[in-house]
Order: sequence, then structure tokens, then C-alpha cells
Amino acid sequence: MQYYLWMLFLWSTPVWAQSDHWNTLKQEFLGLQYQLPQSWYVGGHAPKKACACQAATVNTSPDGHLSMVIAKGESATLEAVWNYHFVPVAAPRGFFDQDHFAFTESISKWVEAPDEVVWRYSAPANPDAHLVVYFWGPPELLEQHRPQLEHILHSIQPL
Repeated sequence: MQYYLWMLFLWSTPVWAQSDHWNTLKQEFLGLQYQLPQSWYVGGHAPKKACACQAATVNTSPDGHLSMVIAKGESATLEAVWNYHFVPVAAPRGFFDQDHFAFTESISKWVEAPDEVVWRYSAPANPDAHLVVYFWGPPELLEQHRPQLEHILHSIQPL
């Protein structure tokens, strides 16, 4: 019986979430490296018109339902990315500490896509810049894949 339950679990979980196969990406233009599941799309360097930032990159799950942006800019809030505007929140939800950054966590929505939930993590990268990480998608998928998303956050480090 346990075998059948295990097989049902594997069939109901996307392939990218089943695997512990990770790629380490070195993003020179951000001065960072981080890990992504092997099957995720790597968008590379985003043009400056993508946000009011110094540099940014976008990554997406293979099914396109979860997305991620890492941006480095002068502001810790970075309210807009690719014409999507983060609905302001009154107070941060909490904190996410790892070895290299102490992130402030905010949860909200995009003005233009209110059905999707947005998790924003911001931290000082150096005296002149802040690091902002966005994850967004349907709320149930964000929660289902929280361990993978937290692994990505834990893996972010300076080059």
C-alpha cells in the first residue's frame, strides 16, 4: 500500500519539484551565484528597462507557473518589474536569514495580476545597493514548492 501511495505522490508532483538536481548559476552582472532546479528556465541578464535597478535576471519553472526575479538596485522596495507593480504592504511579514543576507519578507500581489501571490525578499547587498528577490505564482503552488524556493534563497551568495 505504501508503494502505491508513493507512486501517486510522484505522479502528482511536477518533475522539477521531485528532483534534488540543482544547477549553480554564476551571474557576474549581479555579482551573485545561486542554485536553481536543473529544469528551470534561465533568462539571463534583463535589460535595465525591466526595472529601476542596476541589474536583474528572471528564472521560470518549466511549466511557467512559478517565476522568480533577482534584482540589484538602490531601493530595498523595488515596487515594479516588467510593468508589474507590487501592491504596497503596511509591514513586512517576517524575516529570512541565511549565511550571506538577512532578507525582509513581504507578501502581496501584482496590481496587474491580482490572482497571483508575490513573495518579495529584500536585503542590503552593500552600502550602495539592495538585493530584491521576487517569487510569484498561484498561492497553492508557492506553498507546495516552498522548500525548493527556500533552497534557492539559501543558496544566494556573493561571487
